[in-house]
Amino acid sequence: MELTLNGKRVVAAPREGQSLLELLRDDLGVRSAKDGCAPEGSCGACTVWVDGHAVVSCAQKATRVEGKAVVTQEGLGEETRRLWADAFAHAGASQCGFCSPGIVMKAEAYLAKHPEPTRADVAHALLGNLCRCTGYTKVLDAVELVAAARRGEPLPEPAREAGVGARAPRYEAAELALGDKPFVADLVEPGMLHGALRLSDHPRARVLGIDTAGAEAYPGVVAVFTAADVPGERTQGSITKDWRQLVAVGETTSYIGDVLAVVAAVMVATVKAPPAG
Repeated sequence: MELTLNGKRVVAAPREGQSLLELLRDDLGVRSAKDGCAPEGSCGACTVWVDGHAVVSCAQKATRVEGKAVVTQEGLGEETRRLWADAFAHAGASQCGFCSPGIVMKAEAYLAKHPEPTRADVAHALLGNLCRCTGYTKVLDAVELVAAARRGEPLPEPAREAGVGARAPRYEAAELALGDKPFVADLVEPGMLHGALRLSDHPRARVLGIDTAGAEAYPGVVAVFTAADVPGERTQGSITKDWRQLVAVGETTSYIGDVLAVVAAVMVATVKAPPAG
């Protein structure tokens, strides 16, 4: 299928059931849209525009954008990107940087239709974008700064000198606001494999056996590891070494989420595949 991505015509071949977020990140190399809750569509970190409308890309089928225009953070234009970066830096809205690209995309789409919003309007518009770091106050400050700048009001001057008691912008605030600062999930290396953990479904259950044959036979899977493959110490802990990195056959799980096996595969979609049966 064909689509327009950030102003350029591209050809893509989405897999069956692939989301727009997966198409952007895995196939087209777009890293600003983050995977915070896929496929829930509830955190807003993956927000992009489709034909001018802000959508959560993890909840959109990739095939639905055939022939449409998709815009991500990278396609906003340098002047727009710089304005948002400066506003986030001045307001102190750049924290870890995971949610901010989605917030910027949602807020930019909102301001295009509502150039003079109240603070309550902005807060309501961003209800679908979750942020664990800032408490939202600084984010709202940044959006108000951008709206004011669009009305001709200058942004506050950045701090020129930093010292004890002086206000200074966060280190790499611009990169964090725009999603240019990579997280581990954004890194790509030649020949890189992708991993996933098979977790326990039960808080207290004795492991009678771990059958890896089905996973090992799955197309694209390179290896499956269990506790039996660990050559050295298998437990860790700050005070007492009582946290097992992998639960072995014959042992009892301690909580839902105890690790039973590790899968390494060529593609992200492979390690995300649901277990057979």
